[in-house]
Parts: sequence; structure tokens; C-alpha cells
Amino acid sequence: MLSKRGWLFVAVLALLLAACVAVVLRERGSYDTTRRVALAVDTAQVDYLCIGAADGGATIKLCKPSNHWLAITSSDSVAVADAVVGELLAAISSVEAERLMTNNESQWSQYGVSAAGGSRVLARGNGRVLADFYCGNVDFDASTRQLWTYVRNDSESAVYKTDGYLNLAITRCVEACKKLMQD
Repeated sequence: MLSKRGWLFVAVLALLLAACVAVVLRERGSYDTTRRVALAVDTAQVDYLCIGAADGGATIKLCKPSNHWLAITSSDSVAVADAVVGELLAAISSVEAERLMTNNESQWSQYGVSAAGGSRVLARGNGRVLADFYCGNVDFDASTRQLWTYVRNDSESAVYKTDGYLNLAITRCVEACKKLMQD
């Protein structure tokens, strides 16, 4: 049978082992003790959006000089339905982080949140930057039928796994604007 000193040694060893496991899991991105908002925008103030495709695709610029949104090209502007932009604004108003995936810049391309991948979204209001973030790769878990999107704020190194709806809203807005500009 163990003495008091022996039990104390076993308890301290168990705590150290648990701490080591927690650190390793956190580094791998599969352990996060806190849920955090990855993105929050007061969308009532947004009067300018710029959505850039990192793959070299067209950049979509939207502005709201009065009560209606306009898609801006180099030579013209086209009216965009408020519902098209409204879906995107609703999606960026509050994006909850499900998990911190990495803080390592060398892994950004793996999640599609670098200058070479994903979509960069810039939202301004009253001349101020309200949000500047990358929306990256999409993951789908067939067993739970859950869609995930990876997000990184431009000024931060952290990459978050978020609900996949954000990527869908960005894609819908971009495609609707491209269609309007072609007509």
C-alpha cells in the first residue's frame, strides 16, 4: 500500500500528465477551452464592401451611397438588391468560433486564409474599417452533416473553424453581383 507521500507523488504526476496532454491537444487545434466570437460587425454602419478572390478572380466592390447598394466596376455601377447584400451582412454580423485551429502563419494556406487562398472581405462604415478578414476552405462532416468554414481576421494570426454558412453567403453575393454586371 502507498504512503501519503506516495499518493501525493501519484496525484502530482497525474496532474502534470493531464497538463501535457492539454497543451499537445491545444497545439493541434483539437482542444479549446473557450468559445469566442471570431467576427462581429455592426452591419447597420456598413456602407462599403470589397470582396476579393485570392485566386486572381474579380474583386467585387459594393457601396451604399444612399439607401440602395451598388456594385461598382471600373466604368459603371449596377444596382444590387438589398436582399443579396443583406444575406452577407447577416452572415458577418456575428460569427462564432467553434474551435481555434492554429496560430501558426505557416499553416494559413492549409486552411485557405492567406493572401494566396480564400476570399478577403473588407467592410467599411463612415470611413472606418469595421472588418477585414479571410474566409477560407470549407469542410463537410458527412456523419453529422455539418458544414464548416475557416476564418482569419487580417490583423490576427489565429485561424478559427466556424459555421459554414459564411462561405455560402459570400459566394452567393459574389455570384449575384457577377451576374448583374454581365447583363
